[in-house]
Amino acid sequence: MRYKLAYLSLPPPQIFVGDSHLTIHNKEWVQSTDQWMVIYYHHANVITNNTHVYAVEPGDIAFFSPGTKGSHSRIGADLAFDFFRFSLPADSGPKGAIPHVARGMGHLEPDIRRAAVRVIDTSVYAMAFVWNLMCVVSQTTAVFRGFEILHEAEDYIRRNLSQRIAIPKMAEDLNTSTRHLLRAFRAEYGITIQEFILRQRMQEAARMLLTTEYSVKEVAARIGYSDLHHFNKAVRQSTGLPPREYRRLGRLRQNPNGATED
Repeated sequence: MRYKLAYLSLPPPQIFVGDSHLTIHNKEWVQSTDQWMVIYYHHANVITNNTHVYAVEPGDIAFFSPGTKGSHSRIGADLAFDFFRFSLPADSGPKGAIPHVARGMGHLEPDIRRAAVRVIDTSVYAMAFVWNLMCVVSQTTAVFRGFEILHEAEDYIRRNLSQRIAIPKMAEDLNTSTRHLLRAFRAEYGITIQEFILRQRMQEAARMLLTTEYSVKEVAARIGYSDLHHFNKAVRQSTGLPPREYRRLGRLRQNPNGATED
């Protein structure tokens, strides 16, 4: 099982709660760089969390951290799920290792329903529920087996996508050596930090192009590109399409008949 680092000293300041079902075979998305997504599944299906694949059963809960590329695939006639979308404001303090999937959490379904119903009047119950859930499922950072710095670095990158990220400065800010940081990324992903940063920028660009109304120039600026030509070239190399065409075709696939499917 894989884990993601979370700072748990402060509860979510706001939360969005909902339920949905998958009417198409497969849904892919990229998490906003400042929001978690927690999904409670009512049906068996297959999910991906970045490059990691998991078979989930009814009653399992999946945790998608900020910046994650996620997906779920329908098995059978339907895929119903409840979800919580929220941010964790702390960037220091107590840390926990949050699993990609928490198994056998069906006993929490009544609590999930109560949180969803009460959110009509106040979001306090939903925020308390999801914060307590994160604390309960979290493990100590010992599960990272020496690569905790990797997850701190990933969080640092997500928070600074709009800036120029200098590897020596990042290492200094994270109280580690540049050499250790380079080795950790190579061991975990088989790529350099620079390649990882580019992937994160392209994932965030894809998310914003498909889910926001920011202009292409605004999207470029939000992920650290001041030169629109270089941004267009990077998106084309990553997706095979220039940004405007990627947005047009991507939204058409999401909404082929004029109605967006969840």
